Amino acid sequence: MNVENEDEVEDPTSDSETDSSESDTVSDSDDREMFPLEDLEKIISENNAPNFHHHSVQVPNYTNPFIAHPELKEAFVETLQHVTTTNFISHGLGFHPEEWDNDRYPTGETICIGAWAS
Repeated sequence: MNVENEDEVEDPTSDSETDSSESDTVSDSDDREMFPLEDLEKIISENNAPNFHHHSVQVPNYTNPFIAHPELKEAFVETLQHVTTTNFISHGLGFHPEEWDNDRYPTGETICIGAWAS
């Protein structure tokens, strides 16, 4: 990158290519626009703003399903303890060797997202 001084940088949107034979200074005849270094963050932010669409995400309300039904909580806890102590692993989750391709645990998988990911 060619700079006039340490406190200025080239316009990152400039279409000009830098020749490796040029010196580290920008001549007066160079038509590239220079910006103060402290404006670099603002310039980059403005140039990239169209690429970001940060819409707020609705966070679901948290509710404890067992508050109104303590007997269901007791059944859930007992079942969870049984599954944990017996080391039970459901089929269809890809944990069992017979569910693996090429007799090896998969190193990656495709995760479908969006409205049609079912």
